[in-house]
Amino acid sequence: MSELSSLDLQNFLEGLTNRPKGFLEDIREYLEALQEAAGVAEVAAREKAEGEADDVASDFLYCVYDQRHLVQRPKRKWYVPDTKIGDFTGSTRLTKKRGICFHHTAVHRGFGADRALVQHYQKLASQAPEVPMEAFMKSSRELTPAEYARAIALAHRYRGDPAREYNYGVPYHAILAANSVLYLNLPFDWVTWHGDGANNWYLGVAWDARSTHESPAAEDLIADVVSLYELGREEGHFERECEFTIHAAWTRKPTDPGAEFIETVMVPAAKELGATIQLDFKVSTTGSRSIAQVLAA
Repeated sequence: MSELSSLDLQNFLEGLTNRPKGFLEDIREYLEALQEAAGVAEVAAREKAEGEADDVASDFLYCVYDQRHLVQRPKRKWYVPDTKIGDFTGSTRLTKKRGICFHHTAVHRGFGADRALVQHYQKLASQAPEVPMEAFMKSSRELTPAEYARAIALAHRYRGDPAREYNYGVPYHAILAANSVLYLNLPFDWVTWHGDGANNWYLGVAWDARSTHESPAAEDLIADVVSLYELGREEGHFERECEFTIHAAWTRKPTDPGAEFIETVMVPAAKELGATIQLDFKVSTTGSRSIAQVLAA
């Protein structure tokens, strides 16, 4: 039997009856999101190579940037959150999460910050007597105008602003960025399209790096994971326990988020928080890999 194309799948679904409201719109948006995701890393690398974006990996800012209230994005990458908490079917899902699903973005040294936006924010900052820190940005130290500008511009990149080829935002609830900023990207109650079968019940958290080429700054990343866990608990998530899982266990992503990240970040953070890790779990999808298999590779 030949493999079904996305168009075949869509045509089949259009012939079904008794579909939930918004079902076909979700399918179209989801398939578009999958296609976009397949090219994001390559385009992000090209943006930096061609000078459209500034590399931020040399910034060490130790900030938290919360843009979860800025939900007007070029394209949605989530189920429309127009329902009550606990609904996890249909097109209007909202859930309290039971764990965290970890990813890497596969972008070497992380996404870059749009150069035009960097220049814009740096100009604004240089004209003020003090760097105009955003109300939703918490920093452990004073930032230079250039650091501030790159941090704000990177937040735009994660939410897809300005929109252009493959720049329509990312579906992760939070990003552990290359500039050591923890970006809170989408509301934790929302069910986003980040992790296939993990979508309903896990926060999608991405380490912005390419795990096959980079080593995680473990101490910094563990601190970010602990902060995410504590914030999630404050907002009603992880009520009974918290489970850590990886994207590779849910689909064909063999290096997502990478063995070293699991060993040096996930496992120590789980021990500190009392979170559980199912080493042998994986779905039946061809190419999926359990945590144990990723570590043994």
